[in-house]
Amino acid sequence: MVALTCALVGVLGGLLELTPTDRVMIHLLGVVVVAYWARLGPSLLAALASVAAFDFFFVEPIHTFSVDEAHYRVTFVVMAGVGMSFSWLSARLREQVQLAQTREQQAAALAQAQREAELEAERERLRASLLASVSHDLRTPLGAILGAVTTLEEGGERIDPETQSQLLAAIHDQAELLARQLRNLLEMTRFEGGGLELQRELAAVEEPIGVVLGALQHRLGDRQVDVQNPVEPLYARFDPVAVELVLSNLLENALRHGEGTIEIRVEAGGDREVEIRVLDRGPGLPPGGPERLFEKFVRGSKASTGGGVGLGLAIVALLVRESGGRVWARTRSDGPGAEFGFSLPRSFAPEIPEAEA
Repeated sequence: MVALTCALVGVLGGLLELTPTDRVMIHLLGVVVVAYWARLGPSLLAALASVAAFDFFFVEPIHTFSVDEAHYRVTFVVMAGVGMSFSWLSARLREQVQLAQTREQQAAALAQAQREAELEAERERLRASLLASVSHDLRTPLGAILGAVTTLEEGGERIDPETQSQLLAAIHDQAELLARQLRNLLEMTRFEGGGLELQRELAAVEEPIGVVLGALQHRLGDRQVDVQNPVEPLYARFDPVAVELVLSNLLENALRHGEGTIEIRVEAGGDREVEIRVLDRGPGLPPGGPERLFEKFVRGSKASTGGGVGLGLAIVALLVRESGGRVWARTRSDGPGAEFGFSLPRSFAPEIPEAEA
């Protein structure tokens, strides 16, 4: 770099009338460049070499290190001092930059470790919540089944037929409840493990409703279900099994927390959506934001009497969002009760070409 600086001063000196001050500034510029790219040792060496080169090539008598004019000695000292100062400042700046980068990396590593610790704490909290829910809510149907079976075994023929039918019905209901709870636990475990793969197909959204009502016929018992379908079928691309699970969980929620007739309404939400709403005449939504009801292990105020691990609505939200839709919960506008609904992206039935006459 010192040689290039000397060559540059020589070339510019032949083209322009450079003063000694100009030559000094060009030499100092070379020192600055070296200080920027090199470490402290090479930059200090470049500063001293620039002073020597300036003396040798540009100070009378040239090509010697002798100095006839005393003021050049001051110039050399100033050049060396300025060059060394640049070198030291550049080295300090480089150290500060490296220190800042190191601190940034340490902060990023600390933040990553903190995030991992928070995730681990959240996983531990979910495990504890799951164990608490399972230990309580699975014990309830198992205890009822064991009690009914024990009564049948010990009573034998002394139990009248009506009581036997009631006990068998209780065993059936509690077994179904246990199966639903285990199904939701297994489904949520599968979904969170990355096993959610929806097989979408074009179909009328009314079709899964009939399938679910048939499967829940015994569970519904005397509860009436009023299904309001549009005049023309509404189509969407969805996974039938996923939508059946969504509807099943929403109906279970209405059975557990609501009263009276359950209403299912299928409507078009414009040209882009199909909306399916499940309404009941129960006490309405519990205090708090409606969105919390779709979180894991969150249960309504009557969960202790109706059973449930608190995963049904969380599975609803997960499946609907994976299907490209949305979920909501709100209090009914026409009286007491709640409305839980979801939407699916709307499609249209393919046109069937008319047969030629």
